[in-house]
Amino acid sequence: GMPKMGDMTFDQALSHFGTIPDMALALGVKSPSIYEWKRDGAIPETRQYQIELATKGRLKADFPALRIGRKAA
Repeated sequence: GMPKMGDMTFDQALSHFGTIPDMALALGVKSPSIYEWKRDGAIPETRQYQIELATKGRLKADFPALRIGRKAA
């Protein structure tokens, strides 16, 4: 399966924003992208940083410093 992404779960992010369309609007992405994250059970790292900023740090991104030496896909 996919590696677990930090402390940020999809459900936490969704509960913060309310609905998938609200989350899409807040992050400037299309709803289908968010449905993909839901299906995958993981949020892309770049979007995690965006969510961390959008939530003023309430939701924390998974920090890449913990994965030194691994190439980003």
